[in-house]
Amino acid sequence: MLAGLLQSDVEDSTITNSNIYPLAGVSNVTTVMCNESGYYSIYKSDRFGFNNDDKFYEKDNKIMILGDSMIHGFCVNPGNDVAGYLRSKGYNALSFGIANNGPLTELGTIREYVDYVKPKIILWAFHPNDLYDIKREIRKPLLKDYFKEDFYQNLVNRQNEIDFFLKNIMDSSKKVTKSKTKAFFFTLKKNIRSHLTLHNLRYFLNISSMSNNYELFEEILTLAKHESEKANAELYFIFLPDHRELQIPKSNNKINQILNKLDIKIINFTEIMKKTGDPLEFFPWRRMIHFNEKGYAFLGDIIIKEVLSDKPF
Repeated sequence: MLAGLLQSDVEDSTITNSNIYPLAGVSNVTTVMCNESGYYSIYKSDRFGFNNDDKFYEKDNKIMILGDSMIHGFCVNPGNDVAGYLRSKGYNALSFGIANNGPLTELGTIREYVDYVKPKIILWAFHPNDLYDIKREIRKPLLKDYFKEDFYQNLVNRQNEIDFFLKNIMDSSKKVTKSKTKAFFFTLKKNIRSHLTLHNLRYFLNISSMSNNYELFEEILTLAKHESEKANAELYFIFLPDHRELQIPKSNNKINQILNKLDIKIINFTEIMKKTGDPLEFFPWRRMIHFNEKGYAFLGDIIIKEVLSDKPF
């Protein structure tokens, strides 16, 4: 059970009654993720339920990487994700990405874990679907409270509660009958198909009613920069590509305006990938959603070049 699924698979009352909203998974357990390259990626979660080699918490000069499934490490084995690649190059990078995360969850992750981690650098990886996640996030109990500057859950000291909460949800889900499971997946498939059809149409025609999302996004990034500055950490924003962005032009002007207004440094990895001449080589079978090992390594090399090479690590 991963925290990102709380936004779709768990009743609001369950969160409210437990008075806890986890931002990662169960700690210190073997976790099976996904298969896009012909094998299932499997990792052991760290002390907070993230996809990291736990011993790196004890080292200095940490780099905190935020994001969703790309930063989580879908669908490669430990060490081949971007944080693992950076560690192999001598940089103490830790992934705080979880599949299904959106900007508000990522703000919460900074606030909950930054004082414990004490990073020198925070890398905020942005995927185009993140803007759509905001409307979903602001409807969830506790999660929406991260808009309040003084709100946090003290999750660092509540991992036993987090593990108990998530394991109970997993145990409850196993009790679903076979007929209910079939009905659920039929409905899910139908809803996903409808959503993707509309989402793709809006994308290719550049049609979107995102103005309110941009306003909320700017508010979230403003708070994130404030949290970073309080922690004496440099904040960088990384544009990651949607598969379609590598095949058709699409502007990020509105987001760039927000970043420039807030004076947040930008790494446009999407444009860097386009300039390689064959960006699809960085995806399994040239068509899957997440990077392959080569793609994560290329992202890691760009981070080293653009951010880390001139730092005293």
